[in-house]
Amino acid sequence: MRHSLSLRALAFGILHDPVDAEQVVQATFREVRYEATRFDPAHFPVFGWLSELTRVGALHRSRCARGPQ
Repeated sequence: MRHSLSLRALAFGILHDPVDAEQVVQATFREVRYEATRFDPAHFPVFGWLSELTRVGALHRSRCARGPQ
């Protein structure tokens, strides 16, 4: 995929684990597959949308890994 390396780097920067980062990127592309009809190019460029989905997914995974505080 065209943006996968950049998205993996973004997720890795948040998670510091290459396996977790790859899983977040895969989940992002699965989400895109099902949410593509809702994409609005006037609101986000494609890479911006993918980046936001990846960032949110990585942050969520990071919080879940830490558990309740």
